[in-house]
Amino acid sequence: MKLNLLPKHVAKAQGSKAAAFVALLIVGAMGAFTFLMIRDGQQQLADANAPIEDLRTKVSRAMGNSAMADTVIAEMTNIDRNIKLTEAMLAHNSAYTDLYRDVMGYIPSYYRITNITAVSGGAEGCTVSMQGVLKTHSQYADLVLALYRMPGVTNVTRGGYAFVDPRVPALNEADQFGTPIKPGQANLPSDPDLRMAELIRRAQEPAGFLNVNNFGTENTFKGAMPEWSNVTVTMTIAGRNIQTPNPRGTLLMGGAGGAQGAIPDAFNQGQRPRGAP
Repeated sequence: MKLNLLPKHVAKAQGSKAAAFVALLIVGAMGAFTFLMIRDGQQQLADANAPIEDLRTKVSRAMGNSAMADTVIAEMTNIDRNIKLTEAMLAHNSAYTDLYRDVMGYIPSYYRITNITAVSGGAEGCTVSMQGVLKTHSQYADLVLALYRMPGVTNVTRGGYAFVDPRVPALNEADQFGTPIKPGQANLPSDPDLRMAELIRRAQEPAGFLNVNNFGTENTFKGAMPEWSNVTVTMTIAGRNIQTPNPRGTLLMGGAGGAQGAIPDAFNQGQRPRGAP
């Protein structure tokens, strides 16, 4: 029989040494594992940053090219502005004539034009005013319908027609028949003798060549003939931009260093009506 004659505190001390040794082994293993994880993370970070550095060089080169391009564009702004202004001015030379040509294509033959003008209404459209002559009230009514056929026309107003057709006057003490008369004439008397005398007087009124509105003369402008009317028509046309370029405002932008995006607006600052007889 073997007896353990060592005291109890000696046995516990030996157990503590073994536990401390095991703890040291565990700490060493964890340290080594942590070192390996850190090293692996650093390697992964380096591998991920490798293409970024290559892209950083390319981006830096692109930014340099962009800055150089901005410098060139800034130096060429005035030249570019002048070229665009020239193009706008050349394009505007035919703006009014093209508009008049298009409008004339929708004017009926019975409406003889004596004057036509156009005024810009901004970028949204323009207004065309016409003066001409026509004869009957049916032509006066049909004229508006004919002009509305033009694309973009939003409104047509007219005025000046003088009714010259005979009308039945109101009855009075002398006229009990209500014989039709022309505008401006007095009622025809119902009494046969007075009626005959009035008809004879009216028959003696001037006839033939009356020298009205330059007809029969060398003057090239001819107005309305007898029983015709001077009619004024105003058309509003949407989507027809005839704004005049503004060279002064555009060139002043060069001194102020204006941006290119504002150039088209500067072209359209100046507006002035133009007319064609």
